[in-house]
Amino acid sequence: MQPNRPLPLAGTGDLLDAALRLYRAHFVRWLAIAALPALAYAALWYTAALLVHADPPIGDVAIWLRVPILRAANQLHDIATFTSLPQLAFPSWLGLLDLAVLQPLAAGALIAAIDAAARTGQPLSIGAAYRASLPRAGSLVNAALPLLAIRAVLIILFGVAGVGALLLASALYDGADSWIVALVAALGIGLPVLLCGLTLRLYARLVLAPTIIMAEQTNPLAAYARSRALTRRKRLAVLAAIVPIGLLAQAIIDLPIYLLYHVPGALRTTAWPWWMRLSSLATPASPLLDAGLVLAYGLTLIVTLSLKSCVGYMLYQALCGTAADDAQDSD
Repeated sequence: MQPNRPLPLAGTGDLLDAALRLYRAHFVRWLAIAALPALAYAALWYTAALLVHADPPIGDVAIWLRVPILRAANQLHDIATFTSLPQLAFPSWLGLLDLAVLQPLAAGALIAAIDAAARTGQPLSIGAAYRASLPRAGSLVNAALPLLAIRAVLIILFGVAGVGALLLASALYDGADSWIVALVAALGIGLPVLLCGLTLRLYARLVLAPTIIMAEQTNPLAAYARSRALTRRKRLAVLAAIVPIGLLAQAIIDLPIYLLYHVPGALRTTAWPWWMRLSSLATPASPLLDAGLVLAYGLTLIVTLSLKSCVGYMLYQALCGTAADDAQDSD
């Protein structure tokens, strides 16, 4: 696949509008392609759960689908009390398998199908999309790992900034000395926010690498170099196009799960602070609600992956068009 019909990067709104038109045109196909890794992961999780748990609650599926860094934080209490060490290994490794292997393969298949739809008006079939993605599996996985590491760093930095905000509020409420307030504000909020900005800048430079691997049939190092070249002086536009999708998905599904599972379990005990009781999950009263949250979380992941692939592809095309225009102007 080669870049085709470059689009001008007129504005983030225009780009998102073009991506959404393409997304709506073949919505069911994108979901079907993105659903395969989610179904594979669910099957692997349940199989492993049967080997470890006599009766795995269905609600745990939603929790174990979370990012490995968050999953590790959720198990702080179990690790501290040595209550479930035999059960700690398989969910995290399955989560890494999903994030580092299954999802990159699905993203590659989506990009192949999206490219075909943009060129011919018809996306590839599910089988053809994955046949295009599998030969690039090693490159896609290698390109995904640094991006996953960056996302993990961002999660940690946002968490540190949140703790810093709580400490600052506590210091102000207690009437602490001004130098203590300033120190907490600088180290607890200012420094993490600054590091978040630098990390997002790096993420914007590298985020197009998986798309480039599929579109230009190149290796990860060349894809990263190409991504840096395309996003030079366009990083804010890249972040404005990519970041809101992930944040919206987190807000839609993570907040209900947190309120329904984590908070009730934390309120029922005083042995640990609520923020260290994330592994003591409450079970909602209705099994239908439990199953509904699982399905909603999985569907959100599928929709987010497919939508991000559409936006990433259109952004790649737009940046290719901008680079071509710049080259013509310089001649």
